[in-house]
Amino acid sequence: MPPSDARVASVLVLFNTVALYGMERGVIEYFDLIRSEVRPHFLVSRSIEKLNLPVFQEIRRRGFDVSFFSDRYDWPKIGRPRSLRHLFALVAAMFRGNRDVLRASRGRDGVYAPSVSYLFFALIAMPWVRLTGRRVIYHFHDLGPHPRWVLRVAACFITDVLHNTEEGRRQMLAAFPSLSRARQVVVPYPTERRDGTLPEPVLNALGGAVNVVYIGQVSRHKGVDLLIDAFIAAAGPQARLHVLGDAADHEFLRTLQQRARAAGVDVRWWGYVSEVHGVLERADLYVHPSPPSRFHESFGRGIAEAMQAGIPTVCFRSGMVAELVIHGETGWVCERDDVASLAAALRALLADPVRRRAMGDAARLRYERAYSPAAVRRASEGWLATWKFKRGAA
Repeated sequence: MPPSDARVASVLVLFNTVALYGMERGVIEYFDLIRSEVRPHFLVSRSIEKLNLPVFQEIRRRGFDVSFFSDRYDWPKIGRPRSLRHLFALVAAMFRGNRDVLRASRGRDGVYAPSVSYLFFALIAMPWVRLTGRRVIYHFHDLGPHPRWVLRVAACFITDVLHNTEEGRRQMLAAFPSLSRARQVVVPYPTERRDGTLPEPVLNALGGAVNVVYIGQVSRHKGVDLLIDAFIAAAGPQARLHVLGDAADHEFLRTLQQRARAAGVDVRWWGYVSEVHGVLERADLYVHPSPPSRFHESFGRGIAEAMQAGIPTVCFRSGMVAELVIHGETGWVCERDDVASLAAALRALLADPVRRRAMGDAARLRYERAYSPAAVRRASEGWLATWKFKRGAA
C-alpha cells in the first residue's frame, strides 16, 4: 500500500477491444491487482457499451473509471487500405481516435497501450504526454510481426516497456533496440479465480470421462485444427475434448465440428465460458496448441490457469509458452510443429494417470512460486515504487 501522504497515479488505458480473452483479461486483472498504486482509467469503444459485451461487464464489475472513443459507428480495423474509400475511412478513424486519446489523457500521469494497434491512436498524444513530463507505457502482449516504423516512431516517446516473460524481453529488445532506452519491466499475467456456477450441461459433460480442455479463440493461428486432428489420432473411448471459446470464422468452426463428428470422437463445443476454473479443476489435461509456424505467444494465460488448477499442459514450443511449461515436469513441450507430435504427447499422457497427477502437482507448485497474484505483485514492486507521488504533486 502507498504511504498515507502519497498521491495515487492515474493511467489512461487504451482498450478499444470487443473481446475478453487472454490479453484483455491480463490487462484488466493486472490493473485491478495494482490499483492501490496505479489507478486505471479505461478508454473503450462505444460498441462494447451498446452491446453490453462481456469485456464491458468485466470493466464495470470491477468499478473502473471509463470513458469512450467517439465510434458511434464501427470503425475500420487499422491495416493496409484496400481501396481509396477504405483509405479515407482509415484516416478519419485515426484522426478521431487520436483526438479522443489526446482529450482523455488530460489529467493523467501516463498513457498505456497494450499493442501496436493502439499506438496508431496515440501518435498525437504521445509527444504531448512526454512534453508535459508524463509517461507512455507500452506492453508487448504479442510477439508476432509488428509494423517496425510504428515502434520506431513510438520508441522516441515510450518511457516504460512491460514484458510478460524474461525471454520475451530479450527477444523484443533484440528486435527493437531503440526501446532499450525505456524502463524495462517483466511482469507475468495475474490469473484470478473466476468462481461461479457452471452451466448444467457443462457440469454433466465433465463426469465419467478423461477430460482434455482447450481455452481460447477457435482460430487457425491458435492451432485448433491441429488439436482436433491430434485428438482424433490419440483419443481413446473415455477421452473427451472440451473447447471453450468463440470463433470469428464460423466456416472454420463448422469444418472442425464436421471433422470431429465424422471421426466419431467426443468433442464438446461450449463457446465462451467465463467460469473456466470450474472446468479446469475437473479436467485431466490442458492443451495449448498454438504452433510456432503460425503464432508466437507472449505468455499463454490458459497454461497459467491450468497450472493453478493443478493439471499438466501439452503445447508446442511457441513463443514464450515453453518458459511456462517445464517439459517432463509440469507438462509436455512438443518439439515438432505437427499433428503427429501433438498426438504422441496426448496419447502418452492420456494413458498414464499417475504421470498426469505428478505433473499436475508440480505445475501447481510452479504456479504458486512464479505466477500467482502474490508472485506477480512481488515482480511489480520495483516498477510500482517509481509511481509514488507526494500529494499535491503535478
